[in-house]
Amino acid sequence: MKLRSSLLLVAPIAAMAAVSAHAAVPAKAPKPLVITDDTGDANLISDQGFVSGTPIPAGTKTDPASAAQFDIKSVTVAATGNMATKKVGRKTVKYFNCTGYTATMELGAAPLAQGTLYRIQASTPLHPTYWLEWSNEASGTSQTTLRFTDEAATLGTTSIPIAAAKVVGTKIVFTVTSGNIKASGEKLGKAILSGFGADVRNNLKAQGTGATVPMWDQLKTDGSQAWKVCPV
Repeated sequence: MKLRSSLLLVAPIAAMAAVSAHAAVPAKAPKPLVITDDTGDANLISDQGFVSGTPIPAGTKTDPASAAQFDIKSVTVAATGNMATKKVGRKTVKYFNCTGYTATMELGAAPLAQGTLYRIQASTPLHPTYWLEWSNEASGTSQTTLRFTDEAATLGTTSIPIAAAKVVGTKIVFTVTSGNIKASGEKLGKAILSGFGADVRNNLKAQGTGATVPMWDQLKTDGSQAWKVCPV
């Protein structure tokens, strides 16, 4: 009788385990996060901080003074990966195998690849600074990095190289891999990006020395958006 009772308990437990395993893998890619910006406002003036209480509010159109190659239209964050299958008990389950994410900045025109800094900003619970930067120095040197500041201030700010930013028409695409995420101290499936922002600046640096001013445009956002990298 005890053996029969044990067997009766095993089946529901196994079924529950199968359901839990099935629920633990994402059935599809997470929905991309899209943040749009006012266009025609890349003018070096509006809300750039030159003068306290600038009379031209952020987002004010100033065509034809606006420079389209610096004018942010939107920022999109999306997961990378592919659909795959795995065995869950006796069933074959389809799931999204997440490998990282992309962050895409769309501009009013093709970006300039010299003397510019295009940057997408975010933060995580571990890193108050978690920025993607495509830096094109005035000297012609170009680099794409993930820049992050650890919550423990003593560790300071670190920049690690990532895949070169890809220009597709008027878009700049940053790709962050699972290896990049791990190298920053974050974990795939647990990292939550928030506090999004973006800006475009002049880059007067040469051999790593110099200023990145003035700022042409800045993403208009209230910072309330959050997006989980590879949710499970």
